[in-house]
Amino acid sequence: GDVRFVSTTMIECVTPAALSPGTVAMEVSVDGGITFTSEEHSYLYETGALVESVRPSRGFMGEEGQTVTVVGQHFEPTQELRCRFGLSWTVRALLVSSSLVACNAPAGESGSMLVSVSLNGVDYSPSTARYVSSAPSSALALVPSLGPKSGGTTVRLTGLTGIEIEAVRECVFDGQSVSALVSDGEVM
Repeated sequence: GDVRFVSTTMIECVTPAALSPGTVAMEVSVDGGITFTSEEHSYLYETGALVESVRPSRGFMGEEGQTVTVVGQHFEPTQELRCRFGLSWTVRALLVSSSLVACNAPAGESGSMLVSVSLNGVDYSPSTARYVSSAPSSALALVPSLGPKSGGTTVRLTGLTGIEIEAVRECVFDGQSVSALVSDGEVM
């Protein structure tokens, strides 16, 4: 394998491919492979995380704490479990199950980003899912903007962009969620 001298107290070794997942011994030789260290260090080859989708797949820029759930396979409970949005924005991930991790989407980023997962904080899944963050529209209109406390009023929300309209699945009034209807480019 490839070995790189970093300093008098550190080297880097590139792992060779493994035939199957599992723990192997890792030792170092300083004399061309005649003798090896005997500290019995172990290295774990894992299957590798696979990303299938992100829920929700859309969010709004500027909103802190937007949690997204990454759906996939082979997620494991490691200290270095991370989600990456785009090429550089990484956050700690919370393992929900071997097929679900939760992480906070970037609040200050807008646009389309590919989401990947890492079990070791270095190597990210080759499979990704798309997450779109858009700026909230400042030209939103809520008609009517008031109604009886008994509920039942159909409220129209206009001024959303086409991408945002595709993302709307529910409306929340004072913490109570109701299904949203999208008709003729308006959310009801």
